[in-house]
Amino acid sequence: MDGNTCRVCDAETPVFHYGIDACRACAVFYRRTRARKTPFVCKNKQRCAVEGNLLCKKCRFDKIERLFGQKKTKRGEKKVSLTFCEIL
Repeated sequence: MDGNTCRVCDAETPVFHYGIDACRACAVFYRRTRARKTPFVCKNKQRCAVEGNLLCKKCRFDKIERLFGQKKTKRGEKKVSLTFCEIL
């Protein structure tokens, strides 16, 4: 496969989802987890392997959240909105 690597699970992926380097499986996992009413709990006391796919569900979700935070920091949250009068 001529693709890139998911920053969450290190799987190869031809496209990215949600604006970060995430594969489809991690994107679907993130969407479903956000819709959950009860949060996951880490069984390893937050000591899961950070690299690769050895993360529990809680640590996997937290890693995706951190990646979103990095995206917001890098690209910035502020959006410039110019009105017609400001352009003139």
